[in-house]
Amino acid sequence: MVINTNIQALKTSSFLSVNTANLAKSLSRLSSGSKIVTPSDDAAGLAVSTRLASQIARNEVASSNVTNAVSFTQTQEGLLATIDKALRRMADLSIFSQDSTKSLSDLGLYNKEFIELQEFISKSIEQKFNGINLFSSDSLSLAVNEDGSTYKLGAVNLNDIKYQNVLNKPEIFTSPSTSPTTISVATDSNTQTITLTVSADDCKKAVKSDSLTLSNLGLTSGAASGINAGRLQLMNGTYTIKGVNSINNTITLDASGSPSSIYGSSVNLVSGTNAEFKTGFDITTPERAQSALTRVKLTIDSIAQTRASLGAVQSRLTMTNEQLRTTNENLSAATSRITDTDVADESTSYAKLQILIQSGTSMLAQANKMPQYALQLLQ
Repeated sequence: MVINTNIQALKTSSFLSVNTANLAKSLSRLSSGSKIVTPSDDAAGLAVSTRLASQIARNEVASSNVTNAVSFTQTQEGLLATIDKALRRMADLSIFSQDSTKSLSDLGLYNKEFIELQEFISKSIEQKFNGINLFSSDSLSLAVNEDGSTYKLGAVNLNDIKYQNVLNKPEIFTSPSTSPTTISVATDSNTQTITLTVSADDCKKAVKSDSLTLSNLGLTSGAASGINAGRLQLMNGTYTIKGVNSINNTITLDASGSPSSIYGSSVNLVSGTNAEFKTGFDITTPERAQSALTRVKLTIDSIAQTRASLGAVQSRLTMTNEQLRTTNENLSAATSRITDTDVADESTSYAKLQILIQSGTSMLAQANKMPQYALQLLQ
């Protein structure tokens, strides 16, 4: 029994200090809900949980990208649905126009609605989503997971010829008076056709058209000129386009209703001539209405395939979004197991530490009295 060093009091004080620190840590865990209050609590767990939290955040951003892409494709599909409805009405009008009991006035009214629907479709193709063209030749990329892996939204290019075939507006060919442009006019009495050799750009205009109107043929500076002037002037009029050869840039016109005197040798229209060539696409005659119907039906098929493709893309994006949500749920559960406080366990520990501190405080008071017992030996 000694007086200078109270070993029992020191041990009791040490236990009390440890229990007090543990109680403070337990209070912090219960109040914060986090098992890792300081890095020293679980250094490895902190590193893992930090990486998982970062992965969860990146997945949430990727999910936002996917949601935006779904909205983009839904907007595309909605416009395509209205375009499809307009095309079906154009097909109906084409059928109506193939009726010999209809007057020219009736056909003109059908054609007016036909042209308005063309304009409606043309404007629909120009629509945008957040400043981005909905229908263009450019595919769009987006990150669809936390690694930044990208998915390309296929381009829906309604400027492709298979769609534009039903949207053609009258266009004027490049004037042969603009050097070095030369338009060759050839005729064939056997097939009763007129064949034009034009520029590549003018040939593209004809591909989208059903008819071609020739005017001012045989005129130079407003007056008839050359030995072929009379024959060329007889060709002035509107012709149905029988075929277009984009390789040779030739356009074949049906001249079966023209006088036989138009046939002869080939004539080159060069600088100084007044000739004009204007394309057309309408349903003002049963023949053109039939041609228009063929074009509209092909475009309806193309729109249907495009809508089906968009449906597949939307399904893929929806699945991707569901996968991201499921992944984040599992990652959150993993993070929770590392960092979140188990309130039941921690409450039990907190109660135990409270009892130990109370007991330790009482025992420290008793231990501090032990040197007094040594003094009693001196009395």
